[in-house]
Amino acid sequence: MDKVNSMIGVNALFLAFSGIAFLGYILTALFAKIKIANILPLMLLGLLVGPILHWVNTGPGSTVVSISPYVSAIAIAFVLFDVGLSLDIKTLGEIILKASKFTFELAIFTGIVLGLLIFFIFKWNIYLAFIAGFALAGPSSIILPSATKITKINKRLRSALVFESVVTDSVQLMVPILLFSILAVGSFDFVDDARMLINFFLMSPVFGAILAFFWVFILKEFSQYSKRYSWMLTITMVIGSYGIAQALQLYGAVSVFVFGVILVNIPKFSRYLERYTYDIKKEFIHIRDYQREITFFVSTFFFFYIGLVFRVSELNSLLLIGSIILAIIIFLARYLFLPILNDLFSQRNLRSEKIFTAFDVARGLSPAIIATMPEALGMGGSGLTDLIFLTIIFTNVIMTAGLFIYAKKAFKK
Repeated sequence: MDKVNSMIGVNALFLAFSGIAFLGYILTALFAKIKIANILPLMLLGLLVGPILHWVNTGPGSTVVSISPYVSAIAIAFVLFDVGLSLDIKTLGEIILKASKFTFELAIFTGIVLGLLIFFIFKWNIYLAFIAGFALAGPSSIILPSATKITKINKRLRSALVFESVVTDSVQLMVPILLFSILAVGSFDFVDDARMLINFFLMSPVFGAILAFFWVFILKEFSQYSKRYSWMLTITMVIGSYGIAQALQLYGAVSVFVFGVILVNIPKFSRYLERYTYDIKKEFIHIRDYQREITFFVSTFFFFYIGLVFRVSELNSLLLIGSIILAIIIFLARYLFLPILNDLFSQRNLRSEKIFTAFDVARGLSPAIIATMPEALGMGGSGLTDLIFLTIIFTNVIMTAGLFIYAKKAFKK
């Protein structure tokens, strides 16, 4: 009897696995018709299966929760490598100053405003309030790329928004971790904080660039052995690079992103490099095509997984109303800073691109990680966890609504 039950469980697991993949594909394929992206439905499905119906054990200490760091690392490595592969270095160079201005001004303004609101609404410790505020300061680097692939926004705007999401995803970890350290020891460590900034802005990108040049050398010099397995070997290198970067206390997300950008753009750096990489140009195309398919698969399950690990332990009206207010403020702040990107909007699709950019407010992985840190550090803070998770849900609701409005404009006949 136990053997039969075990077989039924395995079969159900396989059916659920394939069903989630097909649901993600169907929602993506029908986006232009139903005007709903796959992000929120998959997250809500995970929320239903896990925390609400408890079909899957997602409580503290469960397998689903314990593997969270590994699932997150794999998702980041796969998705940000794909994002890097899809960016043109020339386009990125053209928009980098404007994108940086928009990214940092908006993230700092949003973090401060949210922190002050949380402090006055919930009467929390000022450090905890700003931890939550800056954890929610920017859009998700995993959710945004999936959204842009079902839209028609121009290449320059897409590059700027992707740059913003990658940078702010790291800022959303860096600033709260800095504040957590101050809260824990009660003092500011200038040396550690300076090292954190240097690692983020200098060492992580340099590390990613060095690895990209090294990997091009390997693909070129060992092409007769690696040609058939170029994608598998490359993605293995990407995952290893992420792990090494993290072990060196660098930012793996930034390193992997730069690795992808440099890898496919190396031929554009000089005539010598163009000639040197001529024989492996097909390998770049092969890697990009395979990576696109795998990224869809990984991101589909990651959205479902985010829903699974949501924890709302002490839901009350103040938390609910507070998180809705925060989500609305995030949207309004973004709308306020939109004029900075005016030069990047195409006149042909001006209205629809502004709609998409304004509604690009979905929060994801980084704030979810910060939400679990108080418990891991023994600080309590379930209110922080609940507020961040609820705000993640409502920002994704806003983005889904925005994509619906965008699709009605952009795909209008």
